[in-house]
Amino acid sequence: MTKKTSIIDDIKISDFETEKLINNPFKILWSVKKFGFGEFAFYEDEQGELYCDNEYMSKDFIKKCLTAFVDKCKLTSDNE
Repeated sequence: MTKKTSIIDDIKISDFETEKLINNPFKILWSVKKFGFGEFAFYEDEQGELYCDNEYMSKDFIKKCLTAFVDKCKLTSDNE
């Protein structure tokens, strides 16, 4: 039995203009002082599997970047 580690059961990638699911990448650019820079591209294959072109960075690093991305943004509907 696999232990559930997230409250998210499913994620889909959407194009904001058409609101249709897309196979094209959704990219997040990152940079870290004295380390470097790069990008992550999230995309679905033809079977609907979600992938991340991670440029050899770990899942932990990607999670930290995504957390920083969300922490940096302003919410349009703030519930906090």
